[in-house]
Amino acid sequence: MGEEILALILRNVTDWYDWNGIPVSPCDLSLYQSFWLMIGNETWTEIPPEAYVMEYDLGSEWEGWCVLGFTVNTEDYFLLGDTFLRSYYSIHDDDNSRLGLVPHSTSNATIYTG
Repeated sequence: MGEEILALILRNVTDWYDWNGIPVSPCDLSLYQSFWLMIGNETWTEIPPEAYVMEYDLGSEWEGWCVLGFTVNTEDYFLLGDTFLRSYYSIHDDDNSRLGLVPHSTSNATIYTG
C-alpha cells in the first residue's frame, strides 16, 4: 500500500531518491497534487503538498531537494503521523473509544462537507 501511495504522489516527478527510508525529491510544489484522505468509506480531508513536502537540511549536496512526509512500507496499513496530525488538534476520548480531529486556527486543512 505504501509503495502505491508513493507512486501516486511522485507521478509528476522524474527523479527521487530513497534517503535512509525517506523519499527525497525536488522542492517544487507544482510537481505535487493534493490528495484526499478517506476514513472508512467517507472522504474526510485534503492533504495538500504544503503538508507533506518539507524542507530539511540534508547537506549542501541536496540543495533544492525536500523530504516527503511518508515512509514506504509493504504492510497493508497507513500510519497518520506528524505530516497529517500537525494540521489538527486531536481530542482523545478513551472512555468512549473515540478520537476527534479539528483543524487548528493556523491550519490550511480542508474538511470535506459534501
